[in-house]
Amino acid sequence: FIIGFKYFKMNFYNSLVEKIRQTIDKEINKKIGKNVDIFLESIFEEIKDKHKYEIFSGNYTPPKKDNPESDLALKLEKDIIFFENKNKYLTAQSFFGSDVEILKDLTLSFVFSQKQLFKHEINIKKYKKLVFDNKKELIYNNENIIKISVSTNNWFNIMNNTTKNKLMEIVKLRFITENIKDNFSDANKCLNDLQNILKEISQNKDFNMSISLNQTLF
Repeated sequence: FIIGFKYFKMNFYNSLVEKIRQTIDKEINKKIGKNVDIFLESIFEEIKDKHKYEIFSGNYTPPKKDNPESDLALKLEKDIIFFENKNKYLTAQSFFGSDVEILKDLTLSFVFSQKQLFKHEINIKKYKKLVFDNKKELIYNNENIIKISVSTNNWFNIMNNTTKNKLMEIVKLRFITENIKDNFSDANKCLNDLQNILKEISQNKDFNMSISLNQTLF
């Protein structure tokens, strides 16, 4: 379908995708996520010669045990930019205005991608070289590390606040319910992981915590 812009509202888009998932293709959300990765990389592929940077994506080592994967990384003269894309749609309860559901969905999109991005920063500074599955090598020479979370959902005025402030507030959050659902458990695990990663950065003499927090975007 080609959808006119005036009809392309958040609830319409998510309702359409959910209807496709229920009646046509149960894997639609995975396919959208994969196509977002392809679309983003194709944009930078088209203009890389003009702006003179290298493109990296996919699984890399080290470390081996974590099997880390980068959606997209660009190496410029003075910067290395990591992108992580998340196709986390808003649940029906979020559209109905549930604060808890909105925070949970935000955690599984924004926090999850930020967790991955900070881990990429740790890996490249620790190991100095990331070797991707296609044998391309991303070598670190003290460039600025910039981290960007990309979401298929527009989080409106949440995105107007600085990413640093959002991170420092949301990382303190935990979901407590009497019979906690799996997705809330996933959100709590994600928050725990991010908190541990930020603690590791703050205790590492090779990192400037203030710079790391200010060089990340949503």
